[in-house]
Amino acid sequence: MVKFELPEKKLCGVTTDGASAQTGKNIEFIALFKKSINHEIISYHCIIHQEQLCAKVLEMKNVMELVIHTVNFIRSRGLNHRQFKQLLEGCGSEAKDVIYFSQVRWICRAATLKRFWILLPEIVLFLKIKGKNKILLETIDCLNDLAFLIDMTQMLMELNLKLQGKDQLFSKLFENVETFVLKLKILKQQLSSKVLVHFKALSERIYTIDSERYCTLILKLIDEFDTRFCDFKKEKNELDLFAHPFSIQAETVRNEFQMELIELQNNKDLKEAYKEVELLEFYKK
Repeated sequence: MVKFELPEKKLCGVTTDGASAQTGKNIEFIALFKKSINHEIISYHCIIHQEQLCAKVLEMKNVMELVIHTVNFIRSRGLNHRQFKQLLEGCGSEAKDVIYFSQVRWICRAATLKRFWILLPEIVLFLKIKGKNKILLETIDCLNDLAFLIDMTQMLMELNLKLQGKDQLFSKLFENVETFVLKLKILKQQLSSKVLVHFKALSERIYTIDSERYCTLILKLIDEFDTRFCDFKKEKNELDLFAHPFSIQAETVRNEFQMELIELQNNKDLKEAYKEVELLEFYKK
């Protein structure tokens, strides 16, 4: 900040990863940094990283390890891979191959699971030909778990994509997270009533589904989002003021903003500009 002559008074927030050296309350970076600044700043953990940490409560290791082990058996050995692709061609399958799994990329995770589900009959047949144990891939509980994990991973991937990209405003990112949590609550209610309209893979299962267990997993995911994003919720009123300055009530914002907000809300030119352009462009004006 000194080197580039950045004005301290314009600093409003700092984003970090979750390392303990960054986020500690006493002698770590954020604590020391706040002590050196003469005004209040917002500090928060990277939203995308937070979302990925929340999703870990749905790991369902028994299923993921089975999928990863099977995909690696097919892809990591040249002969197996060639034979599997020949089998797919012989069966006339639409999908031409399984996809490697990546622990750190949600898009790859979702794609791996979805492709595995599409090719499941061919995978079971290939394992039978190779003399490998395929019993787990044919059990009702395992297939139900796989279907549920595929549906949830797909939803998490969609959220992850919304949190990426340039010119993303903090208020919009948090809005996407809040929207996702509300969707989870609806999904839990529907699942408890055995309504599977939003569970595409799970709805394909004709066997009894342990909906109570899956509701518990969704509830754990909701609790994880609530816990990890509790600091963001403390800033919700400020975010609403920033994102919706013409609809928020002046009495609900901090005293030092009220007069300026009233002037803003009664400025017709700015009100029209707010309707016509993106929020980032509006504030540039």
